[in-house]
Amino acid sequence: MVLVFLFISFSAYSCTCTDRSASELIEAAEVIYAGYVVKTELVNSELEIKTTFKVIETFKGETKDQEYVFTTENGGSCGIKYSVANYYVILTDSLEKRVSSCSGWDVYYPYPINVGDSSVTGILPELRKNKPYNRANQ
Repeated sequence: MVLVFLFISFSAYSCTCTDRSASELIEAAEVIYAGYVVKTELVNSELEIKTTFKVIETFKGETKDQEYVFTTENGGSCGIKYSVANYYVILTDSLEKRVSSCSGWDVYYPYPINVGDSSVTGILPELRKNKPYNRANQ
C-alpha cells in the first residue's frame, strides 16, 4: 500500500510534453537564438530561475546582445537546467520569455561540425538546413 502511494506521488510531479518534431518546435517558437549562459539566478520563492545569455546567432525573430529566459528549477515542471558558459539553442516566446523542455532546446556548436551526430534534440540540424553556418552570423 505504501509503495503504491509513493509511486503515485512521484509520477504526479513528472514532466509530460506533447511529442513534437524539431520542425514543429521551430514553427511554434517566436524567437530562436543561440548563445552561451552568462549567469543564472533564483528570482523568487517559486523556484523560478532567470538565465541570461550572450546571443551569438539569431535564427528567428529579433534579439538583443543579451537575452534572458525564465524556467523552473523543478524538473517535474519541465524546467531546463542551464550551466554557465555552456552553449544552447533557445526557443521561446517574445513576451514572457518562458522556456521548458517542452518548448524545445538543443546544445549549440558555434563552429561547423557534423551536427547530425552531435545534436541532442535535432533542432540545431533542422535550423542549419535553412540557415547554414556563416561566421558573419555571429
